[in-house]
Amino acid sequence: DENVIRTVNTRVTQAKGRYCTLSHSWGGAKLLKTALDNVEKFLLKGIETSELENSKLKEAIQISRSLDVRYIWIDSLCTIQDPPRDFKTEDALMRNGFRNSYCNIVAAGSDASKRGGLLRGRELDALLDSFIYSQGWVFQGKYFVALPTPAFGISGSKIYLTFTERMISPRILYFARIQIFWDCGTISACESLPSGFPLLLDHLAATDWHWRGHLAYN
Repeated sequence: DENVIRTVNTRVTQAKGRYCTLSHSWGGAKLLKTALDNVEKFLLKGIETSELENSKLKEAIQISRSLDVRYIWIDSLCTIQDPPRDFKTEDALMRNGFRNSYCNIVAAGSDASKRGGLLRGRELDALLDSFIYSQGWVFQGKYFVALPTPAFGISGSKIYLTFTERMISPRILYFARIQIFWDCGTISACESLPSGFPLLLDHLAATDWHWRGHLAYN
């Protein structure tokens, strides 16, 4: 049943296969959380997707399924939130979770409330580029791609992604307000520039987006 999800205790159940992770801000949003009084229900009976009031959680599950990935790790559902919490142990588990994931899904264009999910209607004009012919000895009569400023960066978006999550995730999908960005060891790109960010144009991101290709994952 696609309308029901179930948490899995990996210490008991041999769950095998790829999984995604979700990076997002809790803020003051009302999130369904795993606690001592519902953990057994979540494990045995599962969770109706209608119980997930936060659209980011629902859409992250939808995106994971569209990638043909069966499992997803969501912090509020995959760790018991009741005190006392062993943050040292949890931090180590979270690091391994992001490091071994297939893809980290980032709610880059959403605020901390339940409004503003990952998927949204967009103006297609914001994704369309145009070509400018430049003359002179500097540009030597070449064509250049002109992009709207917000389309090139993640302008107006708050990226809720810790340094650790970004460093160790092998693949990242950023769902920003205007378009989707992706980052892996092979390419850093977006919908406007699907072939990758040009280093000559990307003076701000040249030391930021392209570093992942130099990392080795075991």
